[in-house]
Amino acid sequence: MKPNIHVLIIEDDFRVAGINQELVDQIEGFHVEAIAKTGDEAIAFLQQADPLPDLVLLDVYIPDRSGLSLFWEIRSA
Repeated sequence: MKPNIHVLIIEDDFRVAGINQELVDQIEGFHVEAIAKTGDEAIAFLQQADPLPDLVLLDVYIPDRSGLSLFWEIRSA
């Protein structure tokens, strides 16, 4: 089956990101498109993504800004 739910993981801890990716990829129809370690990486990915992810798994504590401020930045864009 072709994946139809595209997921972006925003997580600075590579171990947690890997675990999340494994769990997402186990669900039929879901596929991790990218893993971003910072807010800047996430914004850069989203600016060029086509199509945009259907689901974003966002860590609240990331190095360059708070996850909640990144959430509102993504939401407003």
